[in-house]
Amino acid sequence: MLGQGGDISVSTQQILTMCDLFLGTWKLSSSEKFDDYMKALGVSLATRKLGSLTKPTVTISIDGDVLTIQTKSTFKSTEVSFKLGEEFEETTADDRKTKSTVTLDDGSLTQVQKWNGKETTIKRRLVDGKMVVGSKPTSGPTEELQQHRYQNKLSPFYIIHLCEAAAVLVNAQQTPTTPELFLGTWKLVSSENFEEYMKELGETLLF
Repeated sequence: MLGQGGDISVSTQQILTMCDLFLGTWKLSSSEKFDDYMKALGVSLATRKLGSLTKPTVTISIDGDVLTIQTKSTFKSTEVSFKLGEEFEETTADDRKTKSTVTLDDGSLTQVQKWNGKETTIKRRLVDGKMVVGSKPTSGPTEELQQHRYQNKLSPFYIIHLCEAAAVLVNAQQTPTTPELFLGTWKLVSSENFEEYMKELGETLLF
């Protein structure tokens, strides 16, 4: 486990390397047992109903050795900034005032929240290109009570065009170290979530 207890010194470069895959903006694509998890935390029925209807976006960024997690939804938006292994104060979306600590453990960002003698663990990990967020009260069952799956908001269409631009640039420069499999002319055969991506940019499709 990295960043816990002060025993292991984690440099800024190490954090960048290990956390790089989590960086970016993620949008909720599916949710399981969220109401059960909130009920276990003692969240009111009205708040649980509102929380179950939201589809938040999560943006993870880094500045030096400080990580920031922004969560935005129609229900409530929150933001926390922290260093790995260092406790910080957090106000959750359901208004719990917690003492929280985030560590990097076996490729997962593990967050422990403590408040009023209670404790819960939130684990963020990457599975098949999606960020899976599992949560459970520490004193509860061993299995995760709820699980969120987030997909990256960068659409496949945009990724294809990034590759095309890079191929043209590299071909013009004739860089010998670039993998040849990316070079050539590419034609779009399918597109997913392009309209959603354009909406995020504030653009209107005319076709």
